[in-house]
Amino acid sequence: YYGDELARPMYVKGSYGDHHGMVVVGLPYSAPDLGDISEVKGGSPLGAACIAGPDGSRQPSDKEMALAFFQGQHVAKLARKLSA
Repeated sequence: YYGDELARPMYVKGSYGDHHGMVVVGLPYSAPDLGDISEVKGGSPLGAACIAGPDGSRQPSDKEMALAFFQGQHVAKLARKLSA
């Protein structure tokens, strides 16, 4: 069907990089602030994120930065294991 490729989310459809061995690394549930609902924040098991307004006035919160740092460490650990 026409447009079907646009209807599927990228994480289901895959990408060109998948065929060349790309590894998709999300944010594991072991991330300390992932399940915290005490404030509005970005981030999900798909990856770290920041909720920003249309004018860019909202900056990443400390919890969003912590999730991004945690995901960076997670990617580095996996890269080390894969390169060994």
